Amino acid sequence: KSLAIKEKDKVRDFAKTTLQILFSAQYNPFLGNEYFAKAQYTSAIDHYTEAIKYDATNTACFANRALCYIKTER
Repeated sequence: KSLAIKEKDKVRDFAKTTLQILFSAQYNPFLGNEYFAKAQYTSAIDHYTEAIKYDATNTACFANRALCYIKTER
């Protein structure tokens, strides 16, 4: 492959990874909320934890996960 094609592939891969991170950071809290509403606290904890991995500044995920731990007495 030419240098230009290799660089284009790197940019595409970076963009794809960035979109996956942004999607995970936004979608996992939504899923956590859905599971919380159904009283499925263990699943909610999993999604809040996953969201925190991608965005540790989302303090709502920490608070919601803590509430899930209280609900499950963990």
